[in-house]
Amino acid sequence: MRRILTVFMLCLCSVCTCLPTQQAHAFIITVVIKEAIKKVVKAVDLAIQKIQTKTIKLQAAQKVLENTLSKLKLKEIATWNDSSRVIYTKYFNELAKVKNVISYYQKIKDIIGIQKSIISDYKQALLVLQQDPHFTPQEAQHLLEVYGGILQQAGNNVDELMLVISSFKTTMSDAMRLELISKVHDQMLRNQSDLRRFNAQNRMLSLYRTKGANEVDLMRRLYGLH
Repeated sequence: MRRILTVFMLCLCSVCTCLPTQQAHAFIITVVIKEAIKKVVKAVDLAIQKIQTKTIKLQAAQKVLENTLSKLKLKEIATWNDSSRVIYTKYFNELAKVKNVISYYQKIKDIIGIQKSIISDYKQALLVLQQDPHFTPQEAQHLLEVYGGILQQAGNNVDELMLVISSFKTTMSDAMRLELISKVHDQMLRNQSDLRRFNAQNRMLSLYRTKGANEVDLMRRLYGLH
């Protein structure tokens, strides 16, 4: 994901140098919205599909284990021989592992929710920038470069997320897995905070440059202010 976005931004810059400033501005907006975001959304959707598939399988396994334990009639544990106790312990431990992994997947789903919110905010910000007349082409290009950096970090977040998902196939310890999940979660929140703070700064600058009641009303509608 990181490599794809880097190559994309380099190609974008090279194309834009061949275009007039105003035309390049419109070109950047269109391409970033339709292509760069699409790549991140596709990666997030893939992560969601993997989580949903794995969760369904784990929930089915959990049900089987719970039914098996129920059939062992726990009230008769005292009469079991050593072999029965070993079997019970094995099923009990497997059930605990399954429940533990399901809880991890729930945390990952929460992280994906944050990432989807970031993408939504990012798309809205670019659409607003496309319609806001209060930024010069040079300013708009600078804003887009900053948004490009934020989008790059969003791609990195997805890479980290996929690493978390694949970690369940390795011998990674629970402590390491929790640390990785926490790291990705914190990165997502910082990314979201940076994007929203940047959007707020741009909104304030645009409103400061707004003149006339009609234009103020237009900008308030554009930015969703009431």
